[in-house]
Amino acid sequence: MLGVAEAVTVSEAPDEAPKGMPQYPSMPEIAGNDAVAVWRAGRFLLVLLLDLKPRSARVIGEAAASSLHYNATLAVLDQELNAPQMYITLETSAGGTFFCRFNERGVQENFGPVSKMSLGDFIARAIDMFRQHFNFSGEIANTILRPEPDVPAKN
Repeated sequence: MLGVAEAVTVSEAPDEAPKGMPQYPSMPEIAGNDAVAVWRAGRFLLVLLLDLKPRSARVIGEAAASSLHYNATLAVLDQELNAPQMYITLETSAGGTFFCRFNERGVQENFGPVSKMSLGDFIARAIDMFRQHFNFSGEIANTILRPEPDVPAKN
């Protein structure tokens, strides 16, 4: 599998002003995890990751962070900024499973509970959300797929 660092290098140099969205402990930990699929969409890379823990698991431990799990995450990485711009997630917590988004300001938006959302349905809904949010009508090209998920056709 392709590591996220191989798909795109995210700059975190301490002497630089932050780029992209702020990173918070409740967000999915994308660094060091294997990408299942990567798509190129203009200046963006869309990176699909599965079964992620929150960033806080590094600090407080996996057992303490076990009440939150990211079943699927579509990380929207801006190649011009060399930084993440959005995370679209299918997440499970004590309250159930929800379709959510962390926007470019790092604010989590919950779009409601879901039951039995397939990976293909998640990808279709996440890519549609990406297209709408960034007003992107261009082609989304497969870069790497493992296994090959369904990708919605261009609108």
